[in-house]
Amino acid sequence: WSETYFTSGEAFKSPSPRQYALAEVRLKSSDPSRAASIRALNLHFAPPLVDEAVAELWPLRQIEPGADEEFTLYIHPTFSENNPGFDRIVLRSSSAAPIEIVEVRAGPESLLRLGAGQVLWPGPLQFEGGEEKAAELVFPEPVRRETLYAIRLRTRVFLGNTQFSAQLLNATFPARAQQISAGNATELVTSQSLVAVADLNGRRLLEEVNITPPVCTPNDDGINDQLHLTVDLVNVLEPRPLRLRLYDLSGHIAFEHREDTRAGQYLLIWDGTDDAGNRVVPGIYIAELLIAGDAREQGVRRVVSVVY
Repeated sequence: WSETYFTSGEAFKSPSPRQYALAEVRLKSSDPSRAASIRALNLHFAPPLVDEAVAELWPLRQIEPGADEEFTLYIHPTFSENNPGFDRIVLRSSSAAPIEIVEVRAGPESLLRLGAGQVLWPGPLQFEGGEEKAAELVFPEPVRRETLYAIRLRTRVFLGNTQFSAQLLNATFPARAQQISAGNATELVTSQSLVAVADLNGRRLLEEVNITPPVCTPNDDGINDQLHLTVDLVNVLEPRPLRLRLYDLSGHIAFEHREDTRAGQYLLIWDGTDDAGNRVVPGIYIAELLIAGDAREQGVRRVVSVVY
């Protein structure tokens, strides 16, 4: 199934082109005496940019969560005589981390197998960072011939299953976006999938907690005035409250911060003040990070020092 359509006139989100479209509509009524009904469901079709486009990702298994991982995405478009082609490929993933393009090559399997083929990035392609941490590859002119693309990219995953996607666009037809389907794009790999599976055995929700510097000196001299806490949240599918608390040695909460978060890497900053905005007294404090899991809260604690 595609993502949910909420309003009339939205662009088609489902894989295309397809011979058939199956729609699932959920109806509700706020009036118990009236039943909801559908007056009309209209789909407006336009010729596809390419006849077909399939892609597959490698590697797929045993991905280290939170670590920089390099993937190769193979994309194979095929054309009919009247296809206008594409001049942009947009890559996305369900990860909270942005996608970095390492290299793009094009050519037959025999050359790509040897690491050869035409180098497009770095080269004639332009790379742009799009919305939602997307990566956009812009071609100097529309592509209308069949070839195999090998896109090496680098990103980090924080979920058990991370979905990658790719779209074809054409500046001449801005409303016409063609989703690339998972399939057999090449014989170089055997994935036929766009889902990367991370190894989460024994993993906590809170991973890789780091605090820098070890000593906070909030005296406004520009040196170590703040504590920076970075944390990887692993396999947090829905928004959950992440809480940072600073305790003094008597157990009193000097500072508390809360924000709703999903899986990803987060940076939390403490400037050495309490909840009222006053500087805390120098001494040793306990920094506690808490995340609410499905069954119970998980947390980590670190000792920090404040010195003037």
